[in-house]
Amino acid sequence: MNPLQPRLSLKFLGETVGILGEEALDLGSPKQQAVLGALALQADKAVSTHQLVEAVWGIVHPANAVSNVHVYVRGLRNVFEPRRQPRAAGRYLLHRPSGYVMPHQFLDLDVEIFTRRLADARRLLESGSYGDAVLAYRNGLALWRGTPLAEVPGPFAETKRASLIELKNIAVEECIDSELNLGRHNELIPALSTLVREQPWRERLYSQLMLALYRAGRQREALTVFQEARHNLLDELGIEPGVDLSLLHERILRAHPALNLPASARIGAAAPAAPSRLPDTPRMLPPEVPDFTGRCAELDQIHRYVKAWENGESAPLVAISGMAGVGKTALAVHAANQIREAFPGGQIYLNLNGYGEGVPPTPPADALAVLLAKLGAQPQTLPQSLEKRMELFRELLGDHRLLLVLDNARSSEQVRPLIPARSNCFTIITSRNRLAGLVARNSAKLMVLDILDATESTHLLRQIVGSGRVDSDLAAATTLCRLCGGLPLALRIAGSRAATRPRSILASLADELKTETERLGKLIVVDDDEIPSLRAVFSWSHQSLKPLDARMFTLLGLLRGNHISPQVAAALAGVSRERATAILNSLVDQNLLEEVWPAGFRLHDLLQIYASELASALPGEEQRKPMARVLSYYAFSAAAANRILAPHRSAVTLPGRSDYTEVFASYDEALAWCSAELVNIEAVVRQAVDQGFDEIAARLPIVLWNFLFLQKPWSTWIEIHCKGLVSARRTGNKSIEAWLLHNLANAYRELGRLAEALDAFTRALEFRRQLSDSEGEAWSLTGAALTMTAQGDFSKSLAQFEQALQIFATLGDRYGEAVTRLYRTETLRMTGRLTEALDCGNLALAIFLELRDQQGVGAVLHALGEILHALGRSTEALTQLAGARAIRQQIGDRSGEGESCSTIAKVLHSLDRKAEAGRFLRAATKIFKELGDPRLDDVQRRLRNNDVENVVETE
Repeated sequence: MNPLQPRLSLKFLGETVGILGEEALDLGSPKQQAVLGALALQADKAVSTHQLVEAVWGIVHPANAVSNVHVYVRGLRNVFEPRRQPRAAGRYLLHRPSGYVMPHQFLDLDVEIFTRRLADARRLLESGSYGDAVLAYRNGLALWRGTPLAEVPGPFAETKRASLIELKNIAVEECIDSELNLGRHNELIPALSTLVREQPWRERLYSQLMLALYRAGRQREALTVFQEARHNLLDELGIEPGVDLSLLHERILRAHPALNLPASARIGAAAPAAPSRLPDTPRMLPPEVPDFTGRCAELDQIHRYVKAWENGESAPLVAISGMAGVGKTALAVHAANQIREAFPGGQIYLNLNGYGEGVPPTPPADALAVLLAKLGAQPQTLPQSLEKRMELFRELLGDHRLLLVLDNARSSEQVRPLIPARSNCFTIITSRNRLAGLVARNSAKLMVLDILDATESTHLLRQIVGSGRVDSDLAAATTLCRLCGGLPLALRIAGSRAATRPRSILASLADELKTETERLGKLIVVDDDEIPSLRAVFSWSHQSLKPLDARMFTLLGLLRGNHISPQVAAALAGVSRERATAILNSLVDQNLLEEVWPAGFRLHDLLQIYASELASALPGEEQRKPMARVLSYYAFSAAAANRILAPHRSAVTLPGRSDYTEVFASYDEALAWCSAELVNIEAVVRQAVDQGFDEIAARLPIVLWNFLFLQKPWSTWIEIHCKGLVSARRTGNKSIEAWLLHNLANAYRELGRLAEALDAFTRALEFRRQLSDSEGEAWSLTGAALTMTAQGDFSKSLAQFEQALQIFATLGDRYGEAVTRLYRTETLRMTGRLTEALDCGNLALAIFLELRDQQGVGAVLHALGEILHALGRSTEALTQLAGARAIRQQIGDRSGEGESCSTIAKVLHSLDRKAEAGRFLRAATKIFKELGDPRLDDVQRRLRNNDVENVVETE
């Protein structure tokens, strides 16, 4: 058989689906699918004709059942291998004397993938890694598309369907347990309430809902749930609640302390991560505008496009174009909410920032990173290249029927990589551009949105301020609508002001706006569209704000990031976090700010333009002081987070102080903050360099180093260090320049750009020797030596390690000594000096254990495992490598985890444990592919080896 023939992917967790290579298969009638299920779900087992008859019809079957089975088997063979010659050996469905067999090694079964992911999640749950367990459960449950083996008849399918549904229900319950242990009781209550209504006899769900309510301070409601559970169980099943549910009820009555969330879990739950959701389909559409009005013809047209797509008559792509402020986003979101039930795979919304003031459009690769995260991928695992992210996006989407809303696109080129490759997903795009490229090349349906007419404008105003006020002074209302130019954004802002002044007649408000329009006499020009109403409406609304609100709005115009948190706003305005939160919410109430997720805000891009104009009119010092506070907030918070991520590493001294520094209670909390704010940090570094905040701009990348080294966001790592070098050189600070060069060299080294790495290390070393910076000199010696090791220059490498060790010993720097010994251990192993390497590694391990440095311990255990394997002590090697992998997985070191998986596979293969080796090799391949790691080529080369390939395919 040809090993290059495609694999057969069979999906049973929903309607039965078959895919051969990239081609979707027609699997035939329901009974033919029943035969397929009985064979595939018993892969490698010979199933006799008689057993297949019973699987499809049961004990009582028609007289021609046997001949029908033969017809169905022949039909499946023709589907899988239509060009196979008669009597030629098959690949996917074989005949043996004892029956028919589907070889496991050529199949990918979603049922098996689900059970493996469930097993992984349970191991994480048992180890107390609740956050990782939740992700693993979600990744498994994301494979479900509906009722398993849907519409497939027969006793086998019925039995399998029941067992799979039960397994899924158990997985959901276990995932909820993990979420409860993370302190996410408030977020779980709505979903648990729905689940107990859908499955009123599952006592575990009642227990989980009662516990969530109790921990949320809703003891009375928790007790009511118990009474409902008891009533349902007695009425429907005639039984009393079980021991566990009854005991929980008793403990809630007594407020037993055992029910309280452990303190460690409360700390972990405080991390500012994305809101928790049950392991379900992504439902991420923004809330609808409550006063949406008009656009009936456009909504009908979108519905017709969806219907035509469902009938195979139209491409799954609609582009809504129109001038700024005309209501494109509101229409897209309103339409998406109307049709969302047609998309059981979920709905995702993404703002592409195509026209943000001072913020570049989101590059396709960055947009894909956000989409992948929303589909469950971990940010630290994402590949770097656009092409590989596109591959991963298609893989995660699979056959899910998903609705995607891409808002505020700049061009066809920005959008095209984000469009799902398969036609099972529908995409709605909004843009000021008509996206002619998508219309021509992707058959997108274009809708050009005009301003609201007089009737629609008046109706919208009625929705906002009330019909009574509008109808009592219709002429003034008409004037107000005309002055807003038929633009929904302007009408909502003007209407919000009118609604906050209920005693004012509309005529006086219209006169005020008319006067303001005449006073300004200027247009807002956006991409050649002249918008005469907006500046007047914005100015008029801004003047009505309370002084603190108006000042905050103006200062927000200074920022160029992706989102605004209350703490950033507090630093910007120089107020407390509580006051900042109140001001931001006030601006939301007046339609001058959007809350895009809990405690996450942003300005509409037109309002960003206006706020930037106001901010640029401030005196220079009134612009610099707020920006200085924001930059200090990011620098000192990053430094605080990175002290937790790697407490023993030396840090540079930051200028000044910050009264707004984040306080992190745990490792996970620090890691989550860095991940959430990385995009904003990159933006503020660029802004700091451009605006001459050189002292902070040069240091911020350095204090973020530990996070960058752990998570390896290569492009951001290199970008902010190159920007920092510009500032460092302007200040003439050679010490800071040396740090930046050193960190940049590490990125180059890890990416395999060895010549660039050695050059940067050498320049850093020269600066540090000129400055008599012994500690820095030792670190640069170590970095340069490690690069020389990678180049194969072992003698120079070992000599430089010795120099570095002498300096660290003189300084009493135990951490520096441990890191250098670790790298020297690797070099000694590569030169074959295994006994010396083992001794050196054990010394490094002792120091890392003394310092309680988990990252170092994981790295040394891996190195010792490599050495022990080379010494022929493979069983001991596996113990060390397993420990390394566990630690690296726990601390979020995906690169290290992939390295350990690859080496474990090598050791297992040498022990002829090929099935296990294949599993670890696949795990390493997946991680390196996601990271864009240069080591992927080596792992793929090993996969191409026939022995390994066959092992991998049987997993």
